[in-house]
Amino acid sequence: MMQNTGNSCRKNLKYQELYGALCGQIPDLLKKGTAFFTQLQIQERYGVSRQTVLRALRQMEADGLIVSCRGSGTTLTGLLPETEKNQVVLLLSSDSSYTYPSLINDVSSVLRAARYSISICASHGSLREEREILTRLCADPPRGLLLECCHSALPTPNADLIGILSARKTAVAVIGGVCPNLAGLVSVHEDDRSAGQALCRYFLRCGHRQLGGIFLSDTSRGQERYFGFVCALKEAGYLPLPEDILWLTGDIFTDIEEKEPRHLLAILQHFLMRRAHSLTGILCQNDLIAWHLERACRAAGIRVPEDLSIGGFDGSYLSQAGGVSLVSMAHEKHEPGQTAARTLIGAMSGHSSLPDSVPWILRPGKSIRAI
Repeated sequence: MMQNTGNSCRKNLKYQELYGALCGQIPDLLKKGTAFFTQLQIQERYGVSRQTVLRALRQMEADGLIVSCRGSGTTLTGLLPETEKNQVVLLLSSDSSYTYPSLINDVSSVLRAARYSISICASHGSLREEREILTRLCADPPRGLLLECCHSALPTPNADLIGILSARKTAVAVIGGVCPNLAGLVSVHEDDRSAGQALCRYFLRCGHRQLGGIFLSDTSRGQERYFGFVCALKEAGYLPLPEDILWLTGDIFTDIEEKEPRHLLAILQHFLMRRAHSLTGILCQNDLIAWHLERACRAAGIRVPEDLSIGGFDGSYLSQAGGVSLVSMAHEKHEPGQTAARTLIGAMSGHSSLPDSVPWILRPGKSIRAI
């Protein structure tokens, strides 16, 4: 009886020692992007039985450190053995407005299910605030960073800090468009160009030819949606006049939308006064701008869609919040946030892949009339 107890203790010790040794290899394997060991490699390296290997691996899988898949072996999940080091930061333009609460909830649900803890920071579209946050993160690098770049259509002066985080083994994934000097980072691809084309083609099928747009010039989303819009118009033999496009910048739009909504209303009304008489439809960068435009139309006595048709992007709650339901390009519910979380988890686990793409669908409404 005593002999059996001793054997059991030695077996437990071997399995626990192997478990600790394998856990100690995880940070280095993740840094190098190296695959996890096979069962045979573990047996030969540590001189233990197959039973001991299987027991240690089962414990690692129960702790969320590895995943065993039939036919593809054992892979790392990206989690580190020290729980306190599995911290992920979401650095977004906002943490409370427009579509951000639902995005954060969808990202968080996937990350928490994968046993990561989450911190949320907001740059409010300010490069200075973004830099301050990144500087703090460099002092205590998180396991992962999901980043929405400020002014994503432009080279970012904060590339140096993002480079420091990457060098310190923080996995970085980008949403909402990648700055030109961050092109090598993992990203979530939303194909805004095809979305712009699809919405414009819907306008064209409804008989519209004189189309304008309102876009954010300093965001890659704005530029790509604009480019898709003009490409679809060109296919139909038309191109907009320069005065048919109202360009805004993201930070100015956010600032006046939150602090001086009357000023934004005045800007939109001025655009309508200049161009509404010659346009039959306007594509808006997002539902938020479309919602404000619809309000500006009402204030100016312009009926939507009888006098002017409007389309937006994002399929947000605001598409149903105005005087008329908005035609909007949208994603499937939960898809952008969940895809972003999966992309970041892939980056943390060292799985290199092409950018994940989130497909678009056209959500019908009554804001575009057939002519």
